[in-house]
Amino acid sequence: MKALLNAKSLYPNIASKISCSEIENLPFKDEYFNHVICNAVLHFAENTKHFLTIFSEIIRELKVKGSIFIRTTSTFGIEDKIKFLSGGVYVLPDTSHRFLFTKAILKEIMTTHQLTFLEPLRTVNVNDIRCMTTLVLQKQ
Repeated sequence: MKALLNAKSLYPNIASKISCSEIENLPFKDEYFNHVICNAVLHFAENTKHFLTIFSEIIRELKVKGSIFIRTTSTFGIEDKIKFLSGGVYVLPDTSHRFLFTKAILKEIMTTHQLTFLEPLRTVNVNDIRCMTTLVLQKQ
């Protein structure tokens, strides 16, 4: 809450537009945004169902031909260093537990939400502790 108040103080001209809400129930109309940035958020999903709910809510608010930038932890490149727990959650080499983006989930969201790549998928291996995958997608 302190960060929200700070942002409103720093930007008084748009303070009325600064808000906080649950990611599963965002307060914006369908197809409201031209672009969405979702940076280091999705790997906090509780499980695959929760991930798909969050993702659907974000895409609901994205206009047709709009773009979404996503950066999230994934299984890409560290498959042999992680341990599956349940529901898409894994133990990473640093012992943290996170929801990890997979090729199966990629295929599902691309098909379900009619998305295409604007940029090639990229993954950065962070010292074999975790991998961060970046996607730039367009809603068709």
